[in-house]
Amino acid sequence: MQVPDDEEHFGATVERIEPDHLVSLADIARRAGLTRAAISLYAKGMRAQAFPAPVARVTSEIPLWDWYDVTRWMCCTENKNVARQDVVQARMVRRANLLIVQNTLPGDRFAKRLRGRSFAQGATG
Repeated sequence: MQVPDDEEHFGATVERIEPDHLVSLADIARRAGLTRAAISLYAKGMRAQAFPAPVARVTSEIPLWDWYDVTRWMCCTENKNVARQDVVQARMVRRANLLIVQNTLPGDRFAKRLRGRSFAQGATG
């Protein structure tokens, strides 16, 4: 018996790729392997200059950063907890989610493009 691996066969579509590209300070700390206090100092400009500005707010109290911007900044500073590969993956996940949300690339077509590529494995885990 052959088991189909096609999302359309089961009526499923990709709605988004995780991990999300919008992150809080706590998310940044967890993903970068640093403390929340260290990330807070970066964000306030007290540990290094030019940390990316928040791109959105859930409420006026909770700013969100673009993970791609943060990884790119971290990769270019003394922080070596983020590698160039993390920057590339963050960019791809952000771009994919924006395309899916904008309906430029429906989720089922995007999943087909990813099938068989090594990025597909990293984007889901």
